[in-house]
Amino acid sequence: MKSLFTKLFATGFIATSAVVAVGQVSEAGNTANPFGKEFVADDLTQFTKETLKKHGKVAVEEWYSYMGALGENGEAYTYFTGTSMMPDSLAVQIFRDDNDAPYADHVGVFSVGQVFDPQSEHFALIPETPPLSRFNAYTVDSVAFFYKYRNENPGVTDTVLIQFFNNSDVAALTWTSDQSRTAAPTYTPALNRSEDATNEIKIPISESTDGFYSTSIASFSGTMEVATGLPTTGASSLTAFTISFIPGMAYEFGDTLVNDSLVTGDTKLNTFMPLIVRQGTVNNPAFLADTTMNHGVFAFTNQRYSSPAAQWYFPYNTPNNLARQHVYSLFKLASPNVSVEDLTANGYGLGNAYPNPASSNAEVNIPFKLGQGGTVSIELFDLVGKSISSSTSKLTAGEHVETMSTGNLKPGIYLYTISAGNYTASKKFTIK
Repeated sequence: MKSLFTKLFATGFIATSAVVAVGQVSEAGNTANPFGKEFVADDLTQFTKETLKKHGKVAVEEWYSYMGALGENGEAYTYFTGTSMMPDSLAVQIFRDDNDAPYADHVGVFSVGQVFDPQSEHFALIPETPPLSRFNAYTVDSVAFFYKYRNENPGVTDTVLIQFFNNSDVAALTWTSDQSRTAAPTYTPALNRSEDATNEIKIPISESTDGFYSTSIASFSGTMEVATGLPTTGASSLTAFTISFIPGMAYEFGDTLVNDSLVTGDTKLNTFMPLIVRQGTVNNPAFLADTTMNHGVFAFTNQRYSSPAAQWYFPYNTPNNLARQHVYSLFKLASPNVSVEDLTANGYGLGNAYPNPASSNAEVNIPFKLGQGGTVSIELFDLVGKSISSSTSKLTAGEHVETMSTGNLKPGIYLYTISAGNYTASKKFTIK
């Protein structure tokens, strides 16, 4: 998958100036910076994304990168290149203090991931990945992320567990006070994973990535592109995935992770690190706001979000960092671009039906917009003009979506027509 990684660098999805931090988790865990001290990386390059011509296509089938979209809108990042993962805190990892002297601290990152919502306004500057409206259903075919891995124990194979979450399996959470929305799957400490995944896969890993000890972004020379196996994500719903590391060898309290060339100890464990990114740097604080639910999910020690002892929650997003820290992730999704973009001078418009093609004996959704409230009629016809079904209702001005049954419609092309006041429009969809 280096080709994808190379493509992202060439097109600027990993974007703008950045600060890189060596990862650490203090004993305090949740009150201290869980990712460690920060320093300016000398070899980071500012990438400029090539402007692509927008073709005005009705359907979208592209890789979406939320962090890339933020970069296109001028956001700076802090990259964390030393965030080791383990199922618990028995192991320690070696860090460097401000005097470059080694010291040990226990691992506190159990699982990480990303919630994805394609409705972000920041996708507007990337023509091939436009923001979708709240009417859009979409299918996430694959996800990709960057990592680095060091195998210090020949013959030992570790495992990367990836869990996928879709629709209602992404539990909606809300911070009290005035913080933005957040959402994430549940986490069960006894399993070091969620019990509520829509789907999950296990990937064996044994080959070390290049430049492991380097603190540059290029040291994340490993990439994983993974098919999700997820069904369609409904309109206004969310998709998420989490990454967990399962060691292939037993370990005891005090055994050391290999995340630095200064690592010492009787037992050296293999180490897996995903690329973690936080919006903003010391000199360029994060400034972009977003009302969608794009943010990272992090499971740290002693971070509880609900009262039942067996249930904990991703993410570790403290109020001052809410929605600001991410796993650098990409989501390959397909969706009909059904937002109502072409409006009359009076504010009326008819969008593209979805899903398209639709299935027989299912449902199809028809989005539209009204310039003023009133009676609205929507009628479905076959190609010879025979009326199949119709509905009439009184609605307020604004955006709406009508769901119509496809009954036992045979495969073919069908027309739908909207009538509201003096406005009439028709479009087509297909039954497969």
